[in-house]
Amino acid sequence: MSILAVVVTFFYVSFFGEIGVILAVFMGVLIFIIGLIVTRLFDTQTVQITNYIVRRLASHKVLRDFIMHHL
Repeated sequence: MSILAVVVTFFYVSFFGEIGVILAVFMGVLIFIIGLIVTRLFDTQTVQITNYIVRRLASHKVLRDFIMHHL
């Protein structure tokens, strides 16, 4: 969700040159709501991908430990 907010804000500021406080708050709320909707739509796929990654990492202890401790 934060990446979506950054991209939208970046393009808005790049196009118009500035952003006001009221508009920034409105955009933040709107992007937050859209992000929640998107995450609910793709919840099943996200869980499936996460389970797949966990199963794959179960047999690679060194890689799993590196990801858990450094990323």
